[in-house]
Amino acid sequence: MTLRSLALKQYAEDLGVETLDQFVRHLSNGAGVCTNDLPWIALSAKKKIGHIKNLLQTASSHFRDGKQELYEREATYLYGLLRETWERALEEVLLNGIVERYRPSIQTQRIKLIADITKDDCDIIENAMTKCSAWLPGHDTAPAARSPIPEPDELKADIDSLEKWMEEIRKRRA
Repeated sequence: MTLRSLALKQYAEDLGVETLDQFVRHLSNGAGVCTNDLPWIALSAKKKIGHIKNLLQTASSHFRDGKQELYEREATYLYGLLRETWERALEEVLLNGIVERYRPSIQTQRIKLIADITKDDCDIIENAMTKCSAWLPGHDTAPAARSPIPEPDELKADIDSLEKWMEEIRKRRA
């Protein structure tokens, strides 16, 4: 999303106007292909979780079929997406949209809603993001230090813990 589209979306939200998101793509067969499916970068934390859960189904089938290399590739990718989703949840849920990257304004009227942030919230975020980061590709790990990639049940539990954390914060602020 561009700064203009973010500003327009924020303006509509401020006015209480419902929006319909569209994404115009450039594909191999040409430009101007319109879709209702937003790109990953534009999804809310909740929608990102749904997307990750869908991808987990494929990864889990690789694991069940004994295709360990395929599973490991998918699982490390999913941990990267999960880390990005924690970042988005921090912005959207914990900070209640007060500050968003690239948005020119700060929503100061929402500050009172973040007075309930606890040390537990901070610890949960730090531990989850540290775990996700352990599985990101791009850093060479010493062969002796390599632990096995979490199995699908553990990966699902990590996804579910983010979803539960978001629900708990929203519930206590309702």
